[in-house]
Amino acid sequence: MSRSPARSLLLRGLRQHLEVRRHGTPEERELSSMGLRLLRDLVLRLSISDVGRALDYAIAPSFRAVEVRAPVFVVAPPRSGTTLLYSLLAADPQMFAPRLYETLLPSLALLRTAEAIGGFAKRYRGGRLAEGFSRWEEGRFAESDPIHRVRHRELEEDTLLFDRHLMCPSSLRFFPRGEELVELTALDDQPPAARVAVMEAYHRALQRLLHRAPGRTYLAKNVHSAGRIGSLWERFPDARFIHIVRQPYEVIPSAVRLFRVSNYLGLPPGQRPEMPIEHPMWRMHAELVIETYQRLLRWERRIPSSQWITLRFSDLVADPMGTVGRVYEHLGMPRSAVAEQAQLALTEQAGRHRSSDGSAARLEDLGLSRDQVFERLREVFEAYELSR
Repeated sequence: MSRSPARSLLLRGLRQHLEVRRHGTPEERELSSMGLRLLRDLVLRLSISDVGRALDYAIAPSFRAVEVRAPVFVVAPPRSGTTLLYSLLAADPQMFAPRLYETLLPSLALLRTAEAIGGFAKRYRGGRLAEGFSRWEEGRFAESDPIHRVRHRELEEDTLLFDRHLMCPSSLRFFPRGEELVELTALDDQPPAARVAVMEAYHRALQRLLHRAPGRTYLAKNVHSAGRIGSLWERFPDARFIHIVRQPYEVIPSAVRLFRVSNYLGLPPGQRPEMPIEHPMWRMHAELVIETYQRLLRWERRIPSSQWITLRFSDLVADPMGTVGRVYEHLGMPRSAVAEQAQLALTEQAGRHRSSDGSAARLEDLGLSRDQVFERLREVFEAYELSR
């Protein structure tokens, strides 16, 4: 774990653990125990990754020469159609989008090892090991399937590539009062030296991934990108950004439900905390969604229009193929017949297996009203002509 960018958040978070252990409520002590367990697992994973990353310089030093040209970033608040758009774009053979295990183990040496083990598991005793792993995955992740499916071998956000520096709101799950630390997780708000350190590590991670996919364009989606778009643009001046706008009244409660389900997926189902919707953590996530809308609008007005396109969620759902076609046209990307056929097949599949908001929280449950949201996001409503 790189010390300088993560140090402030880690030190303040560890002080929280000590304070909660001494004077906290039973609920806070439970969150502390779970957070420390997740933090322990993170340190272990990063330690393993460090060994693998060091080996990369011996087994594949040429990864350092890989150019990350004009990457494409899908940026939007959660529950705005990012997964659908990301999946469609990733079906294009010219794109490379990471799967979960590739962001968990961002090392060429470790990925080769993991894939060799996976191949052996499929062959050993008729694939019983692979079947056992799939059953374990189902038990660990199935709870999130109605709102967002997570599996190690499937496409996923590249959030884990920022874990090393704790530069993501998802890092707040490691601490019992994470809502008090949120201002430390937006990379664009950090000192220049911290931003450079984080983006250097991220750049190296992308080089490793693209070393496995020569000639392809890196594609990522991340619902926490709003707080680091400036850093991404600074590091990759030719980056392209795809923004999706959906009605905030719908997004905010649905996003909070997503976070309530996904925040503690790293723990076995029986060990996850039961945090009521009134808990400050969930109001903090609602505030983060509001801030995401504000940040994205500011960046849309600043980044050249040739590198930024804003889509409507309603258009994406009603006409996925036509909307994706607009992305290719606007960003000047060629779209092959092979890509179009693959995207069409995925569109038909997505129509049958669309995620659901289920029992999303209400704005009122989060201490918000429609009038409050409108006043906070008046500029966003007016810019995109959203109904009040």
